[in-house]
Amino acid sequence: MERLLYAGASALAEVELLAILMGTGLAPAAALFDRFGGLSGLERAGLRDLSAAPELDLAAACRIQVALALARRRGPARAGPGAPLLKAADVWQLCAPRIADEAREMFLALALDCKNRVQREIVIAIGTLTSVDVQPREAFRVLIVEHAASVIFVHNHPSGDPTPSEDDRALSRRLVEAGGLIGIRVLDHVVVAREGFASALHGGPICPRPDPADT
Repeated sequence: MERLLYAGASALAEVELLAILMGTGLAPAAALFDRFGGLSGLERAGLRDLSAAPELDLAAACRIQVALALARRRGPARAGPGAPLLKAADVWQLCAPRIADEAREMFLALALDCKNRVQREIVIAIGTLTSVDVQPREAFRVLIVEHAASVIFVHNHPSGDPTPSEDDRALSRRLVEAGGLIGIRVLDHVVVAREGFASALHGGPICPRPDPADT
């Protein structure tokens, strides 16, 4: 805690930040990291698994889950626009590191400017292991506030298989229709998973996970 006061959160290691959340010393936080395999493991763990860990009580487990959820929802927020998104592989590179290994389905909207550059990444909904409920009016309500010129929707498949379901394709059609009425063009709806990615809007082949050497 003393280092947090004098140096700020950005100067602390992950294990130190976790120890502050837990309200313990560094040793229990390090043991928790080892037990779950780092931050990615903590993100995949449910509240039941976390609260069963000997290093945590229920209150500390809840604090960790809340902190991780807030970090996911913030996304890149108001970062300046980067390179334009030109294809589904670009969407994979941007979003897969955060959501491909999520234990629940997450539905995101990438609000784009007139040059297809991301203005903001927005978490629209978080669902279950096999589904996520998305209402087009809720998705576009936020995009209108962001003055988005167009949008790419993204969601993950925790199963690891990126093949779009019939529900995914039907949702894509509803989103395109809603965007046409509102004046925000839907460029794509990309499904990302551990095994690769696919477009639920345009169809086409399932693309395997890109080789890092090719990026």
